[in-house]
Amino acid sequence: MTYQAIVKDTRDKLDKADRLILDLDPKEAPFRNVVAIARHIHALLDEVGARHYVKTSGQDGMHVLVPLGAQIGHDDARTLGEIIARIVCTELPEIATVTRP
Repeated sequence: MTYQAIVKDTRDKLDKADRLILDLDPKEAPFRNVVAIARHIHALLDEVGARHYVKTSGQDGMHVLVPLGAQIGHDDARTLGEIIARIVCTELPEIATVTRP
């Protein structure tokens, strides 16, 4: 699928989310913790068959991008992100936390 096809498929669905991005920001934690959390999210999303991509962000963080294809609303996408984050925090309480400005 080309970029043009993605734009064409979603431009008339501005009330829907194209993607969910989980921002893994280490603050004062070592980068190995960020990697461990990204791998945990990868395993979780793999288990449910959700397509996703991991990339570095900034100097020492990572993003996990989950394409949504403009299938759900923004509030539902935010809720999905919160659910994933809370699962990871429950399963990795020694290194993961949820902070939201």
